[in-house]
Amino acid sequence: CNTKDSNATCSMDISQPYCTCTAGWTGTFCTVSVDALSNIGGNATDSLVEVITDGKSTPARLITSLPALLSFLTDEQRVNMSYSVNEMILEATYEEQPLVVQESFTLFNDPSLGNCFTFNHFNASTNYFSRGPSARYGLRVTLDFQMHEYVPWVESVGIFTFVHSIGQDVYLESVKHTVQPGRTDQIAMRKSHFTRLRDIFTGCAATKAAAQSYYFAGNYSVEGCRRSCYQDSVFRSCQCMDPSYARKEGVKACSFSQLACVDAMTARRGDTYYWPECTCPFPCREEQFKYETSRAMLIQFSRVLGLTGGFVGVLLGASIIFIIEIGLLVVRIVMIGKRYKRYKRSLKNSRY
Repeated sequence: CNTKDSNATCSMDISQPYCTCTAGWTGTFCTVSVDALSNIGGNATDSLVEVITDGKSTPARLITSLPALLSFLTDEQRVNMSYSVNEMILEATYEEQPLVVQESFTLFNDPSLGNCFTFNHFNASTNYFSRGPSARYGLRVTLDFQMHEYVPWVESVGIFTFVHSIGQDVYLESVKHTVQPGRTDQIAMRKSHFTRLRDIFTGCAATKAAAQSYYFAGNYSVEGCRRSCYQDSVFRSCQCMDPSYARKEGVKACSFSQLACVDAMTARRGDTYYWPECTCPFPCREEQFKYETSRAMLIQFSRVLGLTGGFVGVLLGASIIFIIEIGLLVVRIVMIGKRYKRYKRSLKNSRY
């Protein structure tokens, strides 16, 4: 009980709470600070305390509940809480030419992902085109992982990288590649274009107006249509919208206490694919990317010095041994020469 709250008392009486916390602490074992709860706009409910406690051993559960825990924040407050582009990107080049990261990367904030920075965003003032294959004609980025700010119980460190077409929205569930510190990752991609013919083989959506509702800023997609339809169902059941996704303007996000209503609606209705009101045709024009990744360890400068010193030491040791052997060879040749002269002199004297 007193691992966090040093003044907490323990009771072995089964009729009493196991831990009795002092002012400022709560939870079964007095491990949750009341100030921490107030900072996220919550009260000391059992479910909220359980999420915070389990988040130390299962970060995925805390990440899932984080949008609801922070639903009381404004968009500006969420942006300020996350990393800025200068904190995340140390340097960037395109076609081996340096970029101004503040101008080349566009910020958007996702409730689940935090601040994201898109290169070649559809709202950017400058568009970049691919002129050839290989890394020489691509984008190169050096990232800062801010590892000193990670909580001690998180074992994995990484930054999500999404490869998508211009104007396509990304979500936490989208296909992504995780970049890890101390490594160099290379992504080789191939883009494919699809054009569907309307009213011939099947129907398709040319714009977002084809969907019954659409709350995302990017181009129309089946995923965005289904998530918007899902938000409408959440609003009808809970009078709020899921804080994990974009929502209709003027509609409040569901708080943590309302997540039970959202979960109940999802469990009752199942996947949006089977909802009759969710009619989401494929887009008439679509771009898809297939990509392959390769990874190499980034050798630290100290390791380079160590390997260089070891290699030089081997060469230096071999050189000294070689010089000694050459000296011994010269001495041996001189000794053999003197011995041969004495032998010839003895033969000459024996003839006389």
